[in-house]
Amino acid sequence: MGKWFWKTKNIELYVEKKKICFEVKVVPFWYEGFGLMFKNKKNAKPLLFDYAFSTRMSIFSFFIPFNFLAVWINKDNKIIELKIVKPNTPKVKPNKKFKKLIEIPMTKNYQNVTSFIFNNSDKMLKIKIL
Repeated sequence: MGKWFWKTKNIELYVEKKKICFEVKVVPFWYEGFGLMFKNKKNAKPLLFDYAFSTRMSIFSFFIPFNFLAVWINKDNKIIELKIVKPNTPKVKPNKKFKKLIEIPMTKNYQNVTSFIFNNSDKMLKIKIL
């Protein structure tokens, strides 16, 4: 897909005095069923799915050749759940309703982001989507 179809946003995660920022591609509604499918490990970018309503919809990882971190966010922009999704998993569903989902490839390019999230997951992470 051409660059003009994809908007980008910046994500800022905070915990205490530490902060990390990274860019995500905003997934258009007509591309929601594909997500990271058919992406290669080297070029995969984090994706942001922003739904019009809160849901408990499940995701799957068919045709995704690498692990990714699913970060579910509620309507108040609070992280409600994290899961590592392995390739070819038929159904992954959070325990609570969510409004946004970020899929972060677990690759060298985003190791600092996933490490920050895991190292601080027991603390209250704050998130800003800019």
